[in-house]
Amino acid sequence: MNTVSFDSTQVFDVVVAGGGLSGLVVAEAILRREPQTSVLCLEARERTGGCIRTIRRDGFVMEAGPAGFLDRSGAMRRLAVALGMEERLIVSDSGEPVRWVQRGGRLHRFPDSVGTFIRSDLLSARGKLRMLLEPFQPNHEGEETVDAFATRRLGREAAEVLVDPIVSGIYAADAAQVSLQASLPELAAVASSNRSLLSRFLRSTGRVSPLISFRDGCEELIDKLRLRIRSASGGSIRCDAPIEDVRGSDSNGVGFRVRVGGVQPQRIPCRTFVSAAPAIAASRFFGALDARIAWQLAQVRYASVAVISLGYFREDVPHSLRGFGYLIPKCEESAVLGVQWSSSIYPGHRAPDGTCQLRLFLGGARHPTLARETEGDLVAIAAAELYRTLGVRAKPVACEVHRHLEAMPQYLLGHAKRVEDIERRSQEHPGLFIGGNGMRGLGMDSLVRDAELQADAVIQYLEASPRVHLGASHYPDRAVNSSGTRVAYKGDGSPVP
Repeated sequence: MNTVSFDSTQVFDVVVAGGGLSGLVVAEAILRREPQTSVLCLEARERTGGCIRTIRRDGFVMEAGPAGFLDRSGAMRRLAVALGMEERLIVSDSGEPVRWVQRGGRLHRFPDSVGTFIRSDLLSARGKLRMLLEPFQPNHEGEETVDAFATRRLGREAAEVLVDPIVSGIYAADAAQVSLQASLPELAAVASSNRSLLSRFLRSTGRVSPLISFRDGCEELIDKLRLRIRSASGGSIRCDAPIEDVRGSDSNGVGFRVRVGGVQPQRIPCRTFVSAAPAIAASRFFGALDARIAWQLAQVRYASVAVISLGYFREDVPHSLRGFGYLIPKCEESAVLGVQWSSSIYPGHRAPDGTCQLRLFLGGARHPTLARETEGDLVAIAAAELYRTLGVRAKPVACEVHRHLEAMPQYLLGHAKRVEDIERRSQEHPGLFIGGNGMRGLGMDSLVRDAELQADAVIQYLEASPRVHLGASHYPDRAVNSSGTRVAYKGDGSPVP
């Protein structure tokens, strides 16, 4: 079969490495403001979207990755408005904003107000008393792990059953390893200001931030981003295009030359280069450009997670399924990190009438190799957890298993300094911008906010720098193969065979 070739004389204004949420948002934001800018998004895998993927099976809407986002910075809402998707947003059920924690094999309500804290049986009387002493604990200078911070300020018991499951639920991480300042910056800011964590908690009066998603699942956002990029005069996406290396300017003054492998090996010149790829991947292609940046990116560790989505007849689940689901602390010694009640979070949107959907998360830093087990073994672990905790005996009517290998960044001690060093080094390569989930935050809202800033910086750089001579316009959706035949592209940016 003939391969598709790109005009080697074309100098792209922007090449974006990574077709996940970060990379697509950077590309779309640039093209929205500057439609004539030539932007090429390169994705190593056969589809864009990264961990975000929505599967529809037997009436169930199952998420392989994130189930939604918390509206912390407003970045996701701004993006939805810009894409004309504001009416597609759905908000989690506000009537039952309850979260649970497993302890001793039973579910206990996570205390989210003064009343629930006093009545909670999740903590012992001694554990509650130790938390009340929090305002009198000494401050700590410098960086520390989340576990060390929580133990020092709140006590060992609270650290184990309240803080640890939150960290594993967000990062699939071990609280004894990740940095407080890098992983939970809002909490670190409260601590550094000498304010009492306990008083802030007790003043929350039960407010729980809603989870927000899209009617047809999170991949609806990816589809819209992809469409916007490809419909722009200068936008293009190329899948199955792993980047082998990135090198600096040549004698013609081009900013970077990106060597792409895969089925269409080629070197692509560009004025600016944006890395939105995972740090573990970026470390491999930055070696030729800057060994220090490559080394620093290689220090970012990733954990693997398996997501098991199970659909049941509602009558087969003997539990009220009130709230969002439950988290499981490390001290429970379970292979399961937590369980989401998807059909309770978004009633009427994730499961057919008379059914319910449960999502289980397995592995993470606690069990680093578990996500590589067979689908049968993973489903068996999930079923055993639901039987033990919720009393589910029936077989599921729908099942989806997804593995995310080395996908969850672990912000270990020293991460903030590592990012600062990468940013400082990147300034020595004008036109180079580095983002992605291994840098400044995890979660859809954080990634989109960082991508916004990356896009702003790229546009400012292009406006301020002299434009090199561009060859004839030649984008992937207008590519021809070696015989001169025009080649069509599928919706995910890959060529039609």
